[in-house]
Amino acid sequence: MREATPDGGVKVTTTEQLATGGPSHATYTYKYDGKEYPATGGPDGKYHQTGRIVVSKDGKTMTQTFKGTDPDGKLVHGTNVYDKQ
Repeated sequence: MREATPDGGVKVTTTEQLATGGPSHATYTYKYDGKEYPATGGPDGKYHQTGRIVVSKDGKTMTQTFKGTDPDGKLVHGTNVYDKQ
């Protein structure tokens, strides 16, 4: 879920299922200013990821790329694409 914050940022709340079958919950708030912001929750809170979000010119598609490490210290990377509904 994404929602606007009073200071012009975006709050993201996620609920996912881990490969082990257990749940993973995370929340983070960011602004479109190029700075890094911490995420809370997630599996053990021992992962580190950075990412970039780009919204298409027509505002209908948002592409999120990320890279970093998982809770076991293994390298991860990925791309998520969201269509506005």
